[in-house]
Amino acid sequence: MIRRTVALFCVIIVMLSVTACSSEGLEFKGGSEKSAVIETALNAVFAADGDAYYSTFPPKVKEDYDALCVVEGTFAGCSSMEDYLKNTVMRVHNDNYGEGFSLKAEVVEEKKLSVAELDKISSDPNLDYYTMVRYVTEENTMEVYGVRLALSYDGDLGAEEKEVELYVINQEDKWYLHPHFVFFGY
Repeated sequence: MIRRTVALFCVIIVMLSVTACSSEGLEFKGGSEKSAVIETALNAVFAADGDAYYSTFPPKVKEDYDALCVVEGTFAGCSSMEDYLKNTVMRVHNDNYGEGFSLKAEVVEEKKLSVAELDKISSDPNLDYYTMVRYVTEENTMEVYGVRLALSYDGDLGAEEKEVELYVINQEDKWYLHPHFVFFGY
């Protein structure tokens, strides 16, 4: 019994340390089930985990964007989403704020929208201009929310605060980031 307890304790410690390492430098507050997908995406960015990042978007997005990045070479210097996250997004942030910078993200507001309202925002964000595919339609999307985030960056080279609005969509009872944000990089 004692051995099992000790073994269970060791497993829990290892799991906690792995979890802590994967989100090093990131603190996410607030939100709900719908905005949890944003936290998952941010953790994936910090870990440069392309598959985890793609999991926050509708499934067809990975196939289409991998074809663009890898096969067609649209994004020179990016051979995969991991490359993009590690060598573009994180490199830019490290250059701006310093190695090991931190990011605090807090959900300020979640506002329900319709697909039609979303179509009117920002020159039709539902048409993906890289792939020319409509990933978000009235037929395949159950709900849409605008999620406003307060972002605070802090590092050896500087600090910055700003607010951004991201869109999350519910398709087939699962929350995803709107594909418009694939190359957003937070």
